[in-house]
Amino acid sequence: MPPKKKTSNQSARRGFRLGPLEPLLRDPTVSDILVNNAHTIYIERKGRLQKTTTRFRDDRHLMQVIDASYRASGAASTNLLHGRCQA
Repeated sequence: MPPKKKTSNQSARRGFRLGPLEPLLRDPTVSDILVNNAHTIYIERKGRLQKTTTRFRDDRHLMQVIDASYRASGAASTNLLHGRCQA
């Protein structure tokens, strides 16, 4: 039986990157990540919010990560966007 071809969605997920958020996502002590803008990111640890030094390069970089996440998911993610994003 020949190997299955990857769908474009599977390929997109494999190549999907979250940029500066990746280390925060790997940290088992972080229970939530809140991105207010490219230069203001908070995390929740043990029920307390902490401002981080994590930054996106600029607003364009942040929007690229949001767009890539949206495309990789195949549907809108309510966990990704709790508010409105303006390009």
